[in-house]
Amino acid sequence: MTRYLQRHGVSCQHEVRVHTAEPDAGYLVRLAADVGADLIVTGGYGHSRLGEWVFGGMTQSLLRHAPVCLLMSH
Repeated sequence: MTRYLQRHGVSCQHEVRVHTAEPDAGYLVRLAADVGADLIVTGGYGHSRLGEWVFGGMTQSLLRHAPVCLLMSH
């Protein structure tokens, strides 16, 4: 995806990172701020209410707390 976007004039980069026990949404928001990103691209998936209560809801957390634009696809 990065190469495709770069061929079309978009300045972008990708990285694969392994992180600690920090919640996923919080990690992505902090990472975006650390690198000066103005867009987070991620998948948006729904789970049962029980599953989100037990494991947390990354999609909802990003929608509520991300200070930058989001592009979500399901």
